[in-house]
Amino acid sequence: MELRTVAGNAHGAAAAWKRQFCHGGVWREDCVNAREKHAALVALGEKPTPEAVEAVIGNRSWTREKCDECGASVESIVRVGEEPDYESNTARVCRGCLVRAVELVAGA
Repeated sequence: MELRTVAGNAHGAAAAWKRQFCHGGVWREDCVNAREKHAALVALGEKPTPEAVEAVIGNRSWTREKCDECGASVESIVRVGEEPDYESNTARVCRGCLVRAVELVAGA
């Protein structure tokens, strides 16, 4: 179980980008400008804003969080289940949906 936040995603974006696109010191060639984007992310400093990270990467997928239950875009989620992978059993759930889940179990 892990708490994920938009701010935390932005703060960890440079490291996450490198894990995704650089293996054994070799940058993947199928991602255009991966090395340059990493350098730009590092240049944002230790606590970049989500908006600054999004501007470098070109989309919001590396910073924003969405609840798998209600579909809302939220500032924080709890990730439960297996470590995310292509075939993992993982869910990202917002506070409101977690409260409703607890109420559902409490009423059982």
